[in-house]
Amino acid sequence: MDSLLWVLHRLAIAQVAPGAIDNSFGDGEKIKELAAKFSAEDLQLYYQIGVKSRDELKFSRK
Repeated sequence: MDSLLWVLHRLAIAQVAPGAIDNSFGDGEKIKELAAKFSAEDLQLYYQIGVKSRDELKFSRK
């Protein structure tokens, strides 16, 4: 879940500050391309769903 949230965070950053994308993984251009396919509102919604789900996973049975 944390990896998904990290990618969603990077996509949101790419939308508002494309020059701030860390390219140390070699995926900076791909992140920018993918970010253009989502609205800012959708990314925010997906991120919020992910955060809420991550928090609720703490209460699930193992």
